[in-house]
Amino acid sequence: VNMEHQLITGYDETGFFTAQPWAPHVNFPPDHLTFGTWAEFGDECHVNFFSFRKIEPASEERTIADSLKYAVDLYCHPSKHTAEPYAVGADAYTKWIRAVKNGHGSSHGNWWNGTVWAECRGKAAEYFMEIASKYPDVAPVANGLAADYGAIAEALRKVSDKGMDSQAKIEILEQTAAREAGCI
Repeated sequence: VNMEHQLITGYDETGFFTAQPWAPHVNFPPDHLTFGTWAEFGDECHVNFFSFRKIEPASEERTIADSLKYAVDLYCHPSKHTAEPYAVGADAYTKWIRAVKNGHGSSHGNWWNGTVWAECRGKAAEYFMEIASKYPDVAPVANGLAADYGAIAEALRKVSDKGMDSQAKIEILEQTAAREAGCI
């Protein structure tokens, strides 16, 4: 994986081939990585490698419980999951608000955060809707979380607008941060 968790799709005698989900608009990650040098990365080498193997899956209930525990841990203990200058959880909202206050509300980074975070919160809303549909005992809570995460996603889409007034953006981010804290 390189920053955006890209997929190595194969290899030949010279190196790895990678998926390029944004091509032709963005030529990253490189579509080829030379064995031994990875010269194509230049100065931007943020790489982790993972391999996958089949295992006996946990029950769906265990998987859901573990995923929710992880989400809470990610939010409540952000320093366990990232390092400066990056942040997750409540720390990420704090940094984003500070960046807008420092004049970066119309930057590519602001747009990127809003776009990606909105997508993630939208997927969280879908996840809670699926949980609600399969598990009636928790449906009221799951439906409430689905509605909250849907609203959070919409707010984050709004603040991705590079042209939005900074003060309005800050207010929406503060409200959204509080709403997400309530979800946790």
